[in-house]
Amino acid sequence: MDAPTTSYVSRVVELPAPAAALALDARIVNDEGPSPVATVATRLRVHSSPQPLLGGAWRRFGRLDVGGIRRSIPVELEVTTWSRVRCEIGLRPRRPMRTSDRRYFTAAAEALDQLGHDLASRCGRAFTAQSAAPVGNAS
Repeated sequence: MDAPTTSYVSRVVELPAPAAALALDARIVNDEGPSPVATVATRLRVHSSPQPLLGGAWRRFGRLDVGGIRRSIPVELEVTTWSRVRCEIGLRPRRPMRTSDRRYFTAAAEALDQLGHDLASRCGRAFTAQSAAPVGNAS
């Protein structure tokens, strides 16, 4: 398999970006405080307020806990407009990652798949994992 050329991992969600951002706010901050996105092997914790970006995008900062890596990885979580009815959710590490280390890519993909499912469910929609731009086999 080809090694990825970037550390950015993303998914396309069948939600407009504003709806996804509101669902993300509700998902992350609930009545009990910050709520991590967790799968069997990974956990995404988002700990900042949304920061607006150009073009109607939002960014938050957080940490990705990856099995087999001692320290969690600082990441940026972005919600960007993909089309009028879709958005892209993506994770970008805030430190250099070796593109040969598959653990980060696997964990980021799992976290985004779970987050995409959570956001779609909050808005009463079905989620189908769809990589925005295949990078290696990170999808």
